[in-house]
Amino acid sequence: MSTSRNLMPTGKFQISDFKFAIALQAIALLTALAGPGCATIKLNLQASGLMLAYDDIKKERFDDAMAEVEKLAQRPDLPPEVRSEAAYVKARVLEGQKKLPEAIAQYQEVVAAYPNTPDGYLARKRLRELEAGKAKP
Repeated sequence: MSTSRNLMPTGKFQISDFKFAIALQAIALLTALAGPGCATIKLNLQASGLMLAYDDIKKERFDDAMAEVEKLAQRPDLPPEVRSEAAYVKARVLEGQKKLPEAIAQYQEVVAAYPNTPDGYLARKRLRELEAGKAKP
């Protein structure tokens, strides 16, 4: 796993992954205190794992992104909206890892499991793009 993350576009400010995760959790906690309570805290902490995965994808650190997504997927208390997004992100990671057959299977799984969600829609769209050969990374 990478030892630093760029938090600013200039790349001048870097902190360790541990400190980055703690900072995200602190932000989530502060946001939750203004919200309705414990459910908000839990959802924000789960979303921070997705934020880390998206950051890793953007930086083409696909193994790190997969680790974040798999860590999330193992949580039994994950709400359906976070679980569906994690499943979609996993397909994007597989695609980034150049594992196209596995990515297609994962997109199909997202469509089957979450057909009427934003992630189901995005997975259907991505499958059509892949089939038409129009897919952009």
